[in-house]
Amino acid sequence: MLDGSSSQIRMLIAPAGYGKTTLAREWLGEPERQDVWYRGGPATADVAALAAGVAEAVSGVVPDAGKRMRERIRATGHPEEDVDILAELFAEDVQDWPEDAWLAIDDYQFAMESAASERFVDLLTQLTPIQMLITSRRRPSWATARRILYDEIFEIDRRALAMEDIEARAVIDRGDDQISPVLARAMGWPAVIGLYGMKVSRGPANDPLPDELYDYFAQELFSELAPEDQIGLARLSFVRSFDRPLAATILEATAQRTVDEGLRTGVLTEPARGILEIHPLLASALRDHSFQDGESERIEARLVGQ
Repeated sequence: MLDGSSSQIRMLIAPAGYGKTTLAREWLGEPERQDVWYRGGPATADVAALAAGVAEAVSGVVPDAGKRMRERIRATGHPEEDVDILAELFAEDVQDWPEDAWLAIDDYQFAMESAASERFVDLLTQLTPIQMLITSRRRPSWATARRILYDEIFEIDRRALAMEDIEARAVIDRGDDQISPVLARAMGWPAVIGLYGMKVSRGPANDPLPDELYDYFAQELFSELAPEDQIGLARLSFVRSFDRPLAATILEATAQRTVDEGLRTGVLTEPARGILEIHPLLASALRDHSFQDGESERIEARLVGQ
Protein backbone atom coordinates (compact mmCIF):
# COMPACT_ATOMS: atom_id res chain seq x y z
CA MET A 1 0.00 0.00 0.00
CA LEU A 2 2.84 2.39 0.79
CA ASP A 3 4.60 1.42 -2.42
CA GLY A 4 1.45 2.01 -4.44
CA SER A 5 0.81 5.52 -3.14
CA SER A 6 2.15 8.67 -4.81
CA SER A 7 1.19 11.00 -1.96
CA GLN A 8 3.80 13.31 -0.51
CA ILE A 9 2.46 12.66 2.99
CA ARG A 10 1.82 9.07 4.09
CA MET A 11 0.44 8.26 7.52
CA LEU A 12 0.15 5.19 9.73
CA ILE A 13 -2.68 5.87 12.19
CA ALA A 14 -3.55 3.34 14.91
CA PRO A 15 -3.39 2.82 18.69
CA ALA A 16 -0.24 1.60 20.41
CA GLY A 17 0.90 -1.88 19.45
CA TYR A 18 -0.15 -1.91 15.80
CA GLY A 19 3.39 -2.00 14.45
CA LYS A 20 3.42 1.54 13.04
CA THR A 21 7.04 2.29 13.87
CA THR A 22 8.17 -1.20 12.84
CA LEU A 23 6.49 -0.84 9.46
CA ALA A 24 7.92 2.65 8.99
CA ARG A 25 11.45 1.43 9.75
CA GLU A 26 11.16 -1.51 7.39
CA TRP A 27 9.69 0.50 4.52
CA LEU A 28 12.11 3.42 4.87
CA GLY A 29 15.01 1.01 5.30
CA GLU A 30 14.82 -0.17 1.70
CA PRO A 31 18.00 0.67 -0.30
CA GLU A 32 16.18 3.01 -2.68
CA ARG A 33 15.22 5.39 0.14
CA GLN A 34 17.20 7.61 2.50
CA ASP A 35 15.46 8.54 5.71
CA VAL A 36 15.84 10.88 8.67
CA TRP A 37 13.76 10.64 11.84
CA TYR A 38 12.12 12.96 14.32
CA ARG A 39 10.67 11.10 17.31
CA GLY A 40 7.85 12.79 19.17
CA GLY A 41 7.67 13.14 22.93
CA PRO A 42 6.17 15.50 25.50
CA ALA A 43 8.47 18.31 24.30
CA THR A 44 6.85 18.10 20.87
CA ALA A 45 3.99 20.21 22.19
CA ASP A 46 6.51 23.09 22.41
CA VAL A 47 6.67 24.44 18.85
CA ALA A 48 10.21 25.77 19.36
CA ALA A 49 11.45 22.31 20.42
CA LEU A 50 9.54 20.66 17.57
CA ALA A 51 10.90 23.05 14.96
CA ALA A 52 14.46 22.68 16.22
CA GLY A 53 14.16 18.90 16.34
CA VAL A 54 12.76 18.64 12.82
CA ALA A 55 15.50 20.98 11.55
CA GLU A 56 18.18 18.84 13.19
CA ALA A 57 16.75 15.71 11.59
CA VAL A 58 16.38 17.29 8.15
CA SER A 59 19.96 18.61 8.26
CA GLY A 60 21.00 15.01 7.73
CA VAL A 61 19.74 15.41 4.16
CA VAL A 62 20.04 19.18 3.64
CA PRO A 63 23.00 20.54 5.68
CA ASP A 64 22.27 23.71 7.68
CA ALA A 65 18.54 23.46 6.97
CA GLY A 66 16.65 25.63 9.45
CA LYS A 67 19.63 27.75 10.48
CA ARG A 68 17.79 31.05 10.02
CA MET A 69 14.69 29.59 11.63
CA ARG A 70 16.63 28.62 14.74
CA GLU A 71 18.10 32.11 14.92
CA ARG A 72 14.59 33.51 14.77
CA ILE A 73 13.49 31.19 17.57
CA ARG A 74 16.34 32.39 19.77
CA ALA A 75 15.52 36.02 19.01
CA THR A 76 11.79 35.84 19.73
CA GLY A 77 10.25 35.36 23.12
CA HIS A 78 7.03 33.93 21.73
CA PRO A 79 7.74 31.41 18.95
CA GLU A 80 4.14 30.20 19.03
CA GLU A 81 3.18 33.61 17.61
CA ASP A 82 5.74 33.29 14.80
CA VAL A 83 4.78 29.87 13.49
CA ASP A 84 4.06 31.02 9.94
CA ILE A 85 7.36 32.93 9.73
CA LEU A 86 9.31 30.00 11.18
CA ALA A 87 7.78 27.58 8.68
CA GLU A 88 8.44 29.93 5.76
CA LEU A 89 12.09 30.39 6.75
CA PHE A 90 12.53 26.64 7.05
CA ALA A 91 10.71 25.97 3.76
CA GLU A 92 13.11 28.22 1.86
CA ASP A 93 16.00 26.00 2.96
CA VAL A 94 14.56 22.70 1.75
CA GLN A 95 13.18 23.46 -1.71
CA ASP A 96 15.82 21.16 -3.24
CA TRP A 97 14.73 18.17 -1.17
CA PRO A 98 15.87 14.93 -2.92
CA GLU A 99 13.18 12.75 -4.47
CA ASP A 100 14.41 9.64 -2.66
CA ALA A 101 14.54 11.22 0.83
CA TRP A 102 11.91 10.92 3.55
CA LEU A 103 11.32 12.59 6.89
CA ALA A 104 9.77 10.19 9.39
CA ILE A 105 7.82 11.78 12.24
CA ASP A 106 7.22 9.10 14.85
CA ASP A 107 4.58 9.40 17.61
CA TYR A 108 3.11 12.53 16.07
CA GLN A 109 0.21 12.50 18.54
CA PHE A 110 2.34 14.51 21.00
CA ALA A 111 2.22 17.46 18.58
CA MET A 112 -1.56 17.44 18.81
CA GLU A 113 -1.34 18.86 22.33
CA SER A 114 -0.38 22.21 20.77
CA ALA A 115 -2.16 24.19 18.06
CA ALA A 116 1.14 25.90 17.24
CA SER A 117 2.96 22.59 16.73
CA GLU A 118 0.16 21.27 14.54
CA ARG A 119 0.20 24.48 12.52
CA PHE A 120 3.95 24.22 11.99
CA VAL A 121 3.77 20.68 10.59
CA ASP A 122 0.70 21.58 8.52
CA LEU A 123 2.65 24.41 6.89
CA LEU A 124 5.59 22.10 6.19
CA THR A 125 3.26 19.76 4.30
CA GLN A 126 2.06 22.68 2.18
CA LEU A 127 5.18 24.81 1.69
CA THR A 128 7.91 22.20 1.25
CA PRO A 129 8.56 19.25 -1.08
CA ILE A 130 9.60 17.09 1.88
CA GLN A 131 8.13 13.62 1.68
CA MET A 132 6.90 12.56 5.11
CA LEU A 133 5.94 9.28 6.71
CA ILE A 134 4.03 9.99 9.91
CA THR A 135 3.09 7.53 12.64
CA SER A 136 0.47 8.61 15.15
CA ARG A 137 -2.14 7.24 17.51
CA ARG A 138 -4.51 9.92 16.21
CA ARG A 139 -5.08 11.49 12.82
CA PRO A 140 -3.57 15.00 12.59
CA SER A 141 -6.16 17.78 12.53
CA TRP A 142 -4.81 19.04 9.19
CA ALA A 143 -5.28 15.62 7.54
CA THR A 144 -8.73 16.52 6.27
CA ALA A 145 -11.02 14.25 4.29
CA ARG A 146 -10.57 16.58 1.32
CA ARG A 147 -6.76 16.25 1.34
CA ILE A 148 -7.05 12.47 1.63
CA LEU A 149 -9.62 12.37 -1.19
CA TYR A 150 -7.38 14.42 -3.47
CA ASP A 151 -4.43 12.11 -2.71
CA GLU A 152 -2.35 14.81 -1.05
CA ILE A 153 -2.28 12.52 1.99
CA PHE A 154 -2.41 8.73 2.12
CA GLU A 155 -3.54 7.01 5.33
CA ILE A 156 -3.17 3.44 6.49
CA ASP A 157 -5.34 2.87 9.56
CA ARG A 158 -5.64 0.14 12.15
CA ARG A 159 -7.93 -1.97 9.96
CA ALA A 160 -5.14 -2.41 7.41
CA LEU A 161 -2.44 -2.79 10.07
CA ALA A 162 -4.38 -5.47 11.95
CA MET A 163 -3.26 -9.05 11.38
CA GLU A 164 -5.48 -11.37 9.42
CA ASP A 165 -6.39 -14.68 11.01
CA ILE A 166 -3.82 -16.63 8.99
CA GLU A 167 -1.07 -14.18 9.99
CA ALA A 168 -2.03 -14.34 13.66
CA ARG A 169 -1.96 -18.15 13.64
CA ALA A 170 1.48 -18.04 12.04
CA VAL A 171 2.73 -15.81 14.88
CA ILE A 172 1.15 -17.95 17.59
CA ASP A 173 2.24 -21.07 15.69
CA ARG A 174 -0.88 -23.01 16.55
CA GLY A 175 -3.68 -23.96 14.21
CA ASP A 176 -6.10 -25.63 16.61
CA ASP A 177 -9.48 -24.30 17.68
CA GLN A 178 -8.21 -23.54 21.19
CA ILE A 179 -6.90 -20.16 20.10
CA SER A 180 -9.95 -19.18 18.03
CA PRO A 181 -11.65 -17.31 20.94
CA VAL A 182 -8.42 -15.41 21.56
CA LEU A 183 -8.15 -14.38 17.93
CA ALA A 184 -11.76 -13.23 17.94
CA ARG A 185 -11.12 -11.00 20.95
CA ALA A 186 -7.77 -9.72 19.70
CA MET A 187 -9.32 -8.53 16.42
CA GLY A 188 -5.92 -8.56 14.75
CA TRP A 189 -4.12 -6.35 17.29
CA PRO A 190 -0.45 -7.25 16.61
CA ALA A 191 0.90 -6.51 20.11
CA VAL A 192 -1.81 -8.65 21.69
CA ILE A 193 -1.16 -11.49 19.28
CA GLY A 194 2.59 -11.22 19.84
CA LEU A 195 2.25 -11.30 23.63
CA TYR A 196 -0.13 -14.24 23.46
CA GLY A 197 2.26 -16.04 21.09
CA MET A 198 5.08 -15.66 23.63
CA LYS A 199 2.83 -17.04 26.35
CA VAL A 200 1.85 -20.07 24.26
CA SER A 201 5.50 -20.77 23.49
CA ARG A 202 6.14 -21.16 27.24
CA GLY A 203 3.31 -23.54 27.98
CA PRO A 204 -0.41 -24.34 27.65
CA ALA A 205 -2.69 -21.51 26.53
CA ASN A 206 -5.38 -21.61 29.18
CA ASP A 207 -5.76 -17.93 30.07
CA PRO A 208 -6.77 -15.75 27.10
CA LEU A 209 -5.51 -12.62 28.90
CA PRO A 210 -1.98 -13.20 30.20
CA ASP A 211 -0.48 -10.93 32.85
CA GLU A 212 1.92 -9.51 30.27
CA LEU A 213 -1.07 -8.14 28.38
CA TYR A 214 -2.34 -6.20 31.38
CA ASP A 215 1.18 -4.93 32.00
CA TYR A 216 1.39 -3.77 28.41
CA PHE A 217 -1.92 -1.91 28.61
CA ALA A 218 -0.92 -0.33 31.91
CA GLN A 219 2.47 0.84 30.68
CA GLU A 220 1.56 1.92 27.16
CA LEU A 221 -1.93 3.33 27.63
CA PHE A 222 -3.40 3.53 31.10
CA SER A 223 -0.41 5.16 32.80
CA GLU A 224 -1.09 8.39 30.88
CA LEU A 225 -4.65 8.61 32.22
CA ALA A 226 -5.75 10.21 35.46
CA PRO A 227 -7.62 7.75 37.74
CA GLU A 228 -10.94 9.52 37.18
CA ASP A 229 -10.52 9.24 33.41
CA GLN A 230 -9.67 5.54 33.70
CA ILE A 231 -12.92 5.00 35.60
CA GLY A 232 -14.86 7.12 33.11
CA LEU A 233 -13.51 5.15 30.17
CA ALA A 234 -14.23 1.91 32.01
CA ARG A 235 -17.87 2.99 32.30
CA LEU A 236 -17.97 3.88 28.60
CA SER A 237 -16.49 0.49 27.75
CA PHE A 238 -19.82 -1.18 28.53
CA VAL A 239 -21.13 0.42 25.32
CA ARG A 240 -19.78 -1.16 22.11
CA SER A 241 -19.72 2.15 20.25
CA PHE A 242 -21.01 5.60 21.13
CA ASP A 243 -20.93 9.27 20.25
CA ARG A 244 -20.21 12.31 22.43
CA PRO A 245 -23.87 12.93 23.35
CA LEU A 246 -24.17 9.37 24.68
CA ALA A 247 -20.89 9.78 26.55
CA ALA A 248 -22.32 12.94 28.12
CA THR A 249 -25.40 11.00 29.19
CA ILE A 250 -23.24 8.38 30.90
CA LEU A 251 -20.49 10.57 32.39
CA GLU A 252 -22.25 13.94 32.62
CA ALA A 253 -19.85 16.81 33.45
CA THR A 254 -16.63 14.85 32.96
CA ALA A 255 -17.54 13.45 29.54
CA GLN A 256 -15.70 15.93 27.34
CA ARG A 257 -12.42 15.69 29.23
CA THR A 258 -12.56 11.89 29.47
CA VAL A 259 -13.32 11.44 25.77
CA ASP A 260 -10.55 13.87 24.83
CA GLU A 261 -8.09 12.01 27.06
CA GLY A 262 -9.20 8.68 25.64
CA LEU A 263 -8.56 9.91 22.11
CA ARG A 264 -5.24 11.48 23.09
CA THR A 265 -3.86 8.28 24.56
CA GLY A 266 -5.31 5.95 21.94
CA VAL A 267 -7.64 4.13 24.32
CA LEU A 268 -10.51 5.50 22.24
CA THR A 269 -10.54 5.31 18.47
CA GLU A 270 -12.81 7.02 15.95
CA PRO A 271 -13.43 4.51 13.12
CA ALA A 272 -16.06 6.83 11.60
CA ARG A 273 -16.52 10.54 12.11
CA GLY A 274 -18.30 11.11 15.42
CA ILE A 275 -18.40 7.41 16.37
CA LEU A 276 -16.10 6.29 19.18
CA GLU A 277 -14.99 2.78 20.17
CA ILE A 278 -12.91 0.97 22.76
CA HIS A 279 -11.23 -2.26 21.70
CA PRO A 280 -12.86 -5.23 23.52
CA LEU A 281 -9.59 -6.25 25.18
CA LEU A 282 -8.97 -2.72 26.39
CA ALA A 283 -12.52 -2.65 27.69
CA SER A 284 -11.93 -5.84 29.70
CA ALA A 285 -8.64 -4.56 31.09
CA LEU A 286 -10.17 -1.18 32.01
CA ARG A 287 -13.04 -2.81 33.87
CA ASP A 288 -10.76 -5.27 35.67
CA HIS A 289 -8.45 -2.42 36.67
CA SER A 290 -11.18 0.02 37.75
CA PHE A 291 -13.92 -2.01 39.43
CA GLN A 292 -14.18 -4.47 42.28
CA ASP A 293 -15.84 -7.88 41.95
CA GLY A 294 -19.52 -7.54 41.13
CA GLU A 295 -19.33 -3.80 40.51
CA SER A 296 -19.02 -4.26 36.74
CA GLU A 297 -22.26 -6.22 36.60
CA ARG A 298 -24.12 -3.56 38.61
CA ILE A 299 -22.85 -0.74 36.41
CA GLU A 300 -23.69 -2.64 33.24
CA ALA A 301 -27.21 -3.36 34.48
CA ARG A 302 -27.72 0.30 35.39
CA LEU A 303 -26.50 1.51 32.00
CA VAL A 304 -28.74 -0.95 30.19
CA GLY A 305 -31.64 0.33 32.26
CA GLN A 306 -30.90 3.90 31.17
